[in-house]
Amino acid sequence: MIRWIVIVFLLANLLYLGWEMDRQQRLDRANRVVSAISPGVIKLQMISEVEPRTLVAREESMPEPESRPEFATISPGSVNELVSQMPEFLSSSEVGTSVLPSCFTFGPFPEEPMAKGLQDSFTARGVSSRQRFTDEKGRQLFWVYLAPVASQAGAMETIKDLRNKGASDFRLITGGNLANAISLGVYSSQASVNDRLGELQEKGYTPVVVPYATGKRIFWVDAWFSGDPGQLEQLLSGFPSRYNYVPVDCGKIDMAPASP
Repeated sequence: MIRWIVIVFLLANLLYLGWEMDRQQRLDRANRVVSAISPGVIKLQMISEVEPRTLVAREESMPEPESRPEFATISPGSVNELVSQMPEFLSSSEVGTSVLPSCFTFGPFPEEPMAKGLQDSFTARGVSSRQRFTDEKGRQLFWVYLAPVASQAGAMETIKDLRNKGASDFRLITGGNLANAISLGVYSSQASVNDRLGELQEKGYTPVVVPYATGKRIFWVDAWFSGDPGQLEQLLSGFPSRYNYVPVDCGKIDMAPASP
C-alpha cells in the first residue's frame, strides 16, 4: 500500500515538472517576439499616457490651414438679367395630361349572337368596337354516298341489292336536300376512299365523294377604349367581365375610337 502511494506521488511531481517547463518555454518565446521589434517603429500611446506639454508642442508644430477662397459677388441687376435668360418650365399642374387609349380583344365566341351582344353593349356605352371571325382548320374528311333516287321505295331496293352483294356500312338519308340518298361512310384518308370506291364499283355502283373539313368559325370582338382609367376599370368589371379578354396593341387593330 505504501509503495503505491510513493508511485502516485512521483507521478504527480513529474507532471508538475513538465507543466513548469512548458510554461517557461512559452514565456521565453514571447520575450523574443517583443525584443524583435525594430527600434524605429512608432509605438501607439493613449492620450492619458502623454504629458500635457507634449500635446501643446505638437499643436504648435501643425501647419496653418490654407486661406479660404474668395467668392465673387453679383449685383442685383445681373441676377435679374440671368433669371430672364433662363428657359421657362411648366409646373405639374400646368402640363396637360392625355389619356392613352386602351384596346382589348374579347373571345373566342363559338356563336355569332354572343359576340353581337357584347358589341351592342359597347355601343350603348360609347365604346368603339368591331366584330370579326377566324376559321379554324380541322381534319380533312371525305364523305361517300350514292346519289338520291326518285322515291324511298327505290332507295330501299338499292339497300337490298347492296346487302345481297355483300356490301355493308350504309345508311338511308330520309330528309333534306339529299333525301333518299344512301350514305356509305366518312373516311379520313384518300387511301380509304379509294378502297371503298373500288369495292362499290365492282358491285356496279358509282358513288359520289364530297371532301370537307371539320373546322369551325370562331368570333371575336375588338374594343377601343379612350376614356378615363377609372371608367375603364368599371367597364371591365361589368357585363364584359364574364368573357375572356386580353389587352392588345391599339396599333395592331384597324379601328378608330368612337366619336363623342
